Amino acid sequence: MVAQAASGKFAYNRADTGFRQVMDNPPDGECIGMPGGAGVVDNLADTAATLYQDQFCSARQDALAPATRGVYGGASVPHSVVLG
Repeated sequence: MVAQAASGKFAYNRADTGFRQVMDNPPDGECIGMPGGAGVVDNLADTAATLYQDQFCSARQDALAPATRGVYGGASVPHSVVLG
């Protein structure tokens, strides 16, 4: 079964390098790793995003509604996300 895709973009600035990572129409319901951690997150997709402090989507940290931004730093940098 193929996961539905969110419409829009999900973007983050890597906490380790500051480089911007952009995902177009990311899949819903799948754990997506954010290598380097996310210092700034922009959920520009049409669905909510749940952020996690680990790379396995098991330690829930925050939720971002569509068209919102989250700013994180220090030990609270998220490392994975699930949309939908």
